[in-house]
Amino acid sequence: MSSKYGAISSLFRGEVLITSTSSVSQRGAVYVMDAAAPTQTPIVHWKGALHVAPHGLACVASSTHADHDGGSGGYCATIDQDKAVVNLFSYQKDQPVARIVLPQKMVCIALAPIGNFLAAGSEDGRLYLWDLGTGALLSCFEAHYRAVRALEFSPDSAAIASGSDDGRVCVWSLAGLMGKSDLGHGRVPVAYATFSDHTLPIADLHWAAGNFPNSAAIWTASQDATVKLWNLATRRLTSTFTFAQPIAWIAIDPLERFFFASAQDGHDVYRVELYSQNPASWHAKGGRGAEGASVTIDSNSAQNQIKLKEQVTALTLSLAGSHLAIGTQVGQVHIVDVATLQVARVLNVNGTAAASPNTPVTNVMCILRPPDLLTAAQLGKRSGKGTAADTDLCDSVYLPPLPIRPIVSQLARTVRPTAEIDAVSLRIGDQAGIALDAFATYLGSEPTTYDDPSIITPCYATADTAPSPLPSSSQSATSAEVLRLQTELDRAKALNTEMWQHLVSAQVGAHR
Repeated sequence: MSSKYGAISSLFRGEVLITSTSSVSQRGAVYVMDAAAPTQTPIVHWKGALHVAPHGLACVASSTHADHDGGSGGYCATIDQDKAVVNLFSYQKDQPVARIVLPQKMVCIALAPIGNFLAAGSEDGRLYLWDLGTGALLSCFEAHYRAVRALEFSPDSAAIASGSDDGRVCVWSLAGLMGKSDLGHGRVPVAYATFSDHTLPIADLHWAAGNFPNSAAIWTASQDATVKLWNLATRRLTSTFTFAQPIAWIAIDPLERFFFASAQDGHDVYRVELYSQNPASWHAKGGRGAEGASVTIDSNSAQNQIKLKEQVTALTLSLAGSHLAIGTQVGQVHIVDVATLQVARVLNVNGTAAASPNTPVTNVMCILRPPDLLTAAQLGKRSGKGTAADTDLCDSVYLPPLPIRPIVSQLARTVRPTAEIDAVSLRIGDQAGIALDAFATYLGSEPTTYDDPSIITPCYATADTAPSPLPSSSQSATSAEVLRLQTELDRAKALNTEMWQHLVSAQVGAHR
């Protein structure tokens, strides 16, 4: 590798860029690129996606063989601007592993980091949630009054944030969405939090680091020329940053030291510092360190500003926050050094040596390089077009191929009632007690002590051995727990009956 890309290589080690393009004159595409490679040839060119919409690209990372499930391959999902279809791509193939017809054209999509769930937002404000392993439609309801423009799962996959043209930002607990619908049965979900301080449509949103809900926060950008930070623990607005132009894209530093924002239909990218740069008077200027801060950004100052000749269409930061990737209207990605704000490299996402006019980069994402990501040489070897020198790249006795996650070929269009679900997936093991304690803490109850390992460790019976009975102390503890749960259930039923009778009496009295 030449010394020209040495600095980028050291900072982008183990990371790849995933970009998507859209064009009215030619077919768009999705590319996986290495920002530190000496050539601009994409690692993988995924075929089948024509005109990927902004916020229409989502990715799930591959899990390694050291993970609890033995490892599984990740994938990416894309939606086209003019088709009701979602394309699912594996890092091990250059063709879609699934092409699924959706109930209607979607505006944006999101994949849960755990890889099980797909969320999509529509032009009429509806929010859909599917289980990709079974195809079940878990929830479908009118989440907003107007189009849903941005969707994103929380880092722990426990919640979904949605931003809409109605100016509202809603946060939905994943557990609260299960089995809820406004299509004939079940109750309509209630948002965990609704933020309506924006006065114009939401353009972009991102989760900050932290688990939902106690340490979670959300950054939002709007056409009202503001960027806001919301605290989900208090459900209040934390900071407001006011610009001179409507904001279309934001990229948040992983350590929340700064963020970048680009104007709608603009050529400039602004860097906003969240802390004072003077060591003598160091203090938080905004963000989670300055509750209630309101900052006005000077757009005329060139000190923290990146000026490009082309229109900015997408933003993302490297995982270490060292470089900024800027997608443009002409199919290029500019790699900018965050420390100096100088362009270190320009990538043409289609792999050619020249820009492609009217071929905007609609999405750009930075992810860890998947262990099962095949290179162009490997794909050529598989198709018979490669050379014998590619054999070592394709075959490895140390790292067997990761299995591709199960993905259905068709997604359900109706929500199945919870009572009709045949089975519920449950992983029992050493971490079960930790998960139950966390759930109990979230509900506000006391964690349960699990002294007897037989309560969470299953006993397996063979053909010649009968299952060993539980100790008497374990049986009595289990019986006591069942009795307690039955008592709580009876109380809940009585309370529900009382509330229903009160509601009926109030309605009847109002119509007399």
